[in-house]
Amino acid sequence: MKKIVNLTTRKEMSKALARRYQKVRKKEKTEILDVFVEMTGYHRVYARWLLRNWGRKIEIRGKEGKRIILVGEAGRKIKRNKCREYGEEVAKVIVKVCLPAPT
Repeated sequence: MKKIVNLTTRKEMSKALARRYQKVRKKEKTEILDVFVEMTGYHRVYARWLLRNWGRKIEIRGKEGKRIILVGEAGRKIKRNKCREYGEEVAKVIVKVCLPAPT
């Protein structure tokens, strides 16, 4: 019997169980994972990934050599502000396809 809880409760449960999951041995991890999957309804592989990577710190170097540290949290997405860059060949094809033919 699965008990699927609401989103807020799942996030709170993920945060609490992830801290425990990251510190214990394999046998305890299996038990935590079984309970977590049962309560949330997540697939086992996704639940394992979520518990393993919650709060993970990743260091990134920016263009100017600026150091950025990202802390992982489930459900947070990063909006990328990158413009598309096309070469001259691609731009010519796009113009031909998008502009109407001369009459």
